[in-house]
Amino acid sequence: MWQLEAAAKDFLSAAQYYQGRRTHALWDSQPIAINLQDAYLGFPCDGRWGPATSQLLCELTMENGRVKPIPGANLLCAKPLHKLIYGKFMEIHFVPDIRTTIRSRLTDLLAPHSIDFDNLVDLDVCFALLRKMRTCDAMTIMKT
Repeated sequence: MWQLEAAAKDFLSAAQYYQGRRTHALWDSQPIAINLQDAYLGFPCDGRWGPATSQLLCELTMENGRVKPIPGANLLCAKPLHKLIYGKFMEIHFVPDIRTTIRSRLTDLLAPHSIDFDNLVDLDVCFALLRKMRTCDAMTIMKT
């Protein structure tokens, strides 16, 4: 990685270098070294992967005696990493509680305005009404 840093510093403009670019604009993708470094750091700049990987890295660091495990460490080799990573990603992105999902989607939909879920919008009453309906009608309402 240090070779890529040195080449970028020597051959890219200062503006490109300080914006975080390490390759020329003619390259269609980042070099594999940058992708591997991002994966090791937990994709800190990617909103889709960052929260799940940072939480997983924190858990693995705590298991390893508060030391960040290096690639190939015994701790990592002894675990089914693919299963752990996939499980954490799904846990972060797909909340199992429907109320939490509806609250976050309504909040995002009506941003920058705030919704008072404690006094004005009572989701428990809404769900109680949906339970009284036919399943297909309740699903139609949920989808809209």
